[in-house]
Amino acid sequence: RSIQRDYSDIGLYEYFSGIRKAELIDRPAYAVRTITDRVLHGGNGIAPDVFISPQGTSDTAVSDAIFLLARELANGRIAGQPTPEELRQSLIFGSELLSDENMQTLLARYKAESATLSVTKDVRSELCWYLAMALFGTDAAAKARIESDVAVAAALDALPAAGKLYARAAELRSNSGSLTRRAKVETGGIRKNRTARQVMPMARTSYSHKS
Repeated sequence: RSIQRDYSDIGLYEYFSGIRKAELIDRPAYAVRTITDRVLHGGNGIAPDVFISPQGTSDTAVSDAIFLLARELANGRIAGQPTPEELRQSLIFGSELLSDENMQTLLARYKAESATLSVTKDVRSELCWYLAMALFGTDAAAKARIESDVAVAAALDALPAAGKLYARAAELRSNSGSLTRRAKVETGGIRKNRTARQVMPMARTSYSHKS
């Protein structure tokens, strides 16, 4: 898509200063329609169709505990827990790294006393990311992050609807192009032919006069 913001209602100073009207009035400043007649509100970025809640652990103390646990596990320094090789196999085949109860107990060793800890999907995802980083490297860690990314999952779920929207837009563009070409034939083409017929007799008359 190509949507150009309307700058006609702001001055040069506001343009180069990056002052956003939407921030000043606390609501979308612009509304445009796409070729499929969808209304998009903008002025401070276009509002998405699908909203995703922020993911990850917001408590830095919990994140620190997850990092410390992953470091100890990756180096095989916790007795009675999976070895680094066993952890590698679990990451490769997508099996459970630790049970919720076991993870809760282990994280309690490293978390600050003031931190409130519960084993959630975000906690598991962060531990998986740290372990993938330690045991395989940055590329594997990036893949592990993608596999648990709710935004990626939502994007994949939205692909069928996006495909239908694209097909609809392509159909409308095709119909619009056909109408444009037909209009050129019915208007511009006729005028061009008439001009040619008007010029040619004048050329023949001029030649006859000279002869």
